[in-house]
Amino acid sequence: MRDSEAQIPVISQRLYEQCNTEFIGTIGLQPVVGHVVDVPLVNVSLRLCNESDAYVIKSDLPLVCAVANINATDYDVILPSDVHRELHDLPVVEVRKPVLSVNDTAVVLLMTIIRYCHQMWVV
Repeated sequence: MRDSEAQIPVISQRLYEQCNTEFIGTIGLQPVVGHVVDVPLVNVSLRLCNESDAYVIKSDLPLVCAVANINATDYDVILPSDVHRELHDLPVVEVRKPVLSVNDTAVVLLMTIIRYCHQMWVV
């Protein structure tokens, strides 16, 4: 979810428990209603999920996020507008998935090319 008033990215406690994140301290988080709550502050790397039928190589966006109980079922991250924009502006390399009606050698060759492109991209 994008929040134009947010000052720091927030990830849900549920997502925090599923990810391998680095705890770096605590921060006071002011909810919309109520008092300031001390919550964990963590290093995370975010990327957009792949919604196409292609092999997609995307960069990660390293962030420092607060961890909070987000009582929502359709999102686990609240991003300030500038972070949301930066995440969508990251470079993407997309390779269409092959039609698997070709012989196994062609599929192995294509997968090797994709792995090579990924290695070039990551370095």
